[in-house]
Amino acid sequence: MQGDLYGHPFRIVNNFPRIYILRNRRRPYAHLRENSLQLLSPSPAGVMNRKKHIILTFAHLILKKKTMPINAQLSERSQGTCELCNNIQATHAYTVSPKSDDNIQNQVAVCTSCLEAIDATDKGLYWSFLEGTIWNPEPSIQALSYRILQSYKNEDWSNNILSSVELDEDVVSWAMSAFEVADVHKDAFGNMLENGDTVVLTQGLNVKGTSFTAAKGTVVKKIRLVPDNTDQIEGKINEQTIVILTRYVKKG
Repeated sequence: MQGDLYGHPFRIVNNFPRIYILRNRRRPYAHLRENSLQLLSPSPAGVMNRKKHIILTFAHLILKKKTMPINAQLSERSQGTCELCNNIQATHAYTVSPKSDDNIQNQVAVCTSCLEAIDATDKGLYWSFLEGTIWNPEPSIQALSYRILQSYKNEDWSNNILSSVELDEDVVSWAMSAFEVADVHKDAFGNMLENGDTVVLTQGLNVKGTSFTAAKGTVVKKIRLVPDNTDQIEGKINEQTIVILTRYVKKG
């Protein structure tokens, strides 16, 4: 999903139910987790003052992204009934991420009660009916049921259901994709690193191919993240660009 917010282009790069990352150009500046927004530094001008508005704006965008009106084909398949609880009238077509909403095979017809409970974390007893739903032959219903059960896997009722079913590997992968977290560069203390950050070496490093040693406490400005390798960054020390392991730096 992408667009423009207060003059700042953004896109959501992790289309999972509970983790959304907003990006301003190429720099991430905020995490949206369910109903709260965590701003990162640096943030675009004016964003902090509009925090509440941004939360409401993106809550609307996320709801729009994940659900849509039920079309005739999905209504026929579900016979107008929620395909999760199989009890209440279906009112929304829920797209099971990360699939697109252009095919009903990626969707589940759900009622308002189930829709509101999907992203909650305290509705374990509500989902007991998934013991039957998980056996539905539709892959999208299986995937969503399995995903919800995984959210409560530490509870006996859910663990018992998960232990009793054997789904297709592709369905399980689809369901579990919601729990994947994108790899990010982090310093020795778990702080997320970004291009342009300043870091401090936490120990002395021998710099290969040079005649000097980078001492503990050396400040490295305007680092660059090494693509496809979250363990490495690049920075200049003594006017030479070197590769530094992230476990040996602290964000300044």
